[in-house]
Amino acid sequence: MAALASWVAFFVDRQNVAALNSAPPLQLKQGAAPANYGDIRPPAASGSFYPADAATLRSAVEDFLSQADQPKFGDPVRLVVAPHAGYEYSGATAGFAFKPLVGSGYTRAVIVGRSHHDIFAGVKADGHAAWETPLGQVAVDRDFIDRLAKESGVVTTDSSTHAEEHSLEVEVPFLVAALGSDVRIVPLLFGDDDHVAAAKLGAALAKLVDQQTVVVVSSDLSHYPSAADADLLDHETIKAVLTDDPEEFRRMQEATLQAAAGKADTLACAGIAIESGLAFAQAAGLMPHFLNYTNSSSTHPETSQRVVGYGSFAFTGPPGALEEGLDKAAQSEAMNIAGQTLAAYFNGKDYDSSPKSPVLAEKRGVFVTLNKNGELRGCVGVFAPAKSLAESIREMALAAAFHDERFPPLNVDELPNISIEISVLSPLVRVSGPTAIELGRDGVYLVQGEQAGVFLPQVATQTGWTKEEFLGALCSQKAGLPADCWRDSKTEFYTFTAQVFD
Repeated sequence: MAALASWVAFFVDRQNVAALNSAPPLQLKQGAAPANYGDIRPPAASGSFYPADAATLRSAVEDFLSQADQPKFGDPVRLVVAPHAGYEYSGATAGFAFKPLVGSGYTRAVIVGRSHHDIFAGVKADGHAAWETPLGQVAVDRDFIDRLAKESGVVTTDSSTHAEEHSLEVEVPFLVAALGSDVRIVPLLFGDDDHVAAAKLGAALAKLVDQQTVVVVSSDLSHYPSAADADLLDHETIKAVLTDDPEEFRRMQEATLQAAAGKADTLACAGIAIESGLAFAQAAGLMPHFLNYTNSSSTHPETSQRVVGYGSFAFTGPPGALEEGLDKAAQSEAMNIAGQTLAAYFNGKDYDSSPKSPVLAEKRGVFVTLNKNGELRGCVGVFAPAKSLAESIREMALAAAFHDERFPPLNVDELPNISIEISVLSPLVRVSGPTAIELGRDGVYLVQGEQAGVFLPQVATQTGWTKEEFLGALCSQKAGLPADCWRDSKTEFYTFTAQVFD
């Protein structure tokens, strides 16, 4: 604690200490020109937002981590939300976010925030080879950035937007303390509140994030209400984050800000980054947990009439939630479950679908499609199963054979001519509309009122339809709605991806 006191004194002696409470939510400049900063990014916030001396910094971060409670989760933490103000204001709350990562073994951290300085479209990644910190150089995973850019369609590289930004940098010493100096970082900044880009980034992360990768969203909460108002407003934001739903988060934030009647400038300075994190969490099937809340008056009572709020959250998921998909052995076992289930039914027996492959014990959405001589003979699926993937495959095989209302029940004489296709689904992600749908990649679940319809991703490839034809058929053939229902503002769109094998 002596080290902690020494660096707090360092901060207090500086002029303009209140600025470290948080950078203003929007200090923006248009059209920053790209610059060549070399291959190592120098620190922008060292000595101001956090100590520049390595020993003092390490001691401070370790103090914050040691003072935070160790949460007991049944599943590993895949995503955290942490504040990014000066450490003397928000460091204790940040400690709660990073404590669950200590000893986790992650080797890569994707850090997502919003620029406090620049306005730009999409998401900008930093292109340096490494970031210089008082704790040593931390490598940037440029290979992962390249894959993320290709998968998302919204990530580009521009080091200049990161040059003065503090909000990602302040998280790096915590990552080094929690994960070690070999951790690689993927720094990402939003430049505006593009909700489509947030959805695309979240969906791309759900596909690319593996067992070695954790996602960190960097955001403070309310800016400049009184301490009393901050308690009320920030707890509305906490409830919005815990919905685990990016659309509901945005709706609740808009309603809260409107009801606040000018009491706060913003409810979360990187709300769009939180939204992208929620899109990732929803797509990956993660569960949210609230960890800690404070505001700047907690450590500096003199700020009580004009505070900034800080919150920390963790999102957990099962070990296999982010795997790329079923390997060949698991695919073979899945196919055997479907085929043996049908054979056993006609023999008057029940088939034991107890899985051998661990992934088949997880809860995942799945569709089973039966084709006879190349023509559809039945297709039934489930998005959010209550049972294991193995059991869901068994049940959907039987449903496709005997309960698809478009076809008569399967006859035993047909069985030799039946081929089976299995589509293992990612969780549903609500998207803003047709522009967010990529044909051939996305399956689409369309909802309007009580009516709904779904097309698997492979439908677009098999038919060769344009997006308009695909959506028109989805409306009319699957949802029983007018063919142009996809243009109606009342229509909701959810996308998913599928691993398909037969």
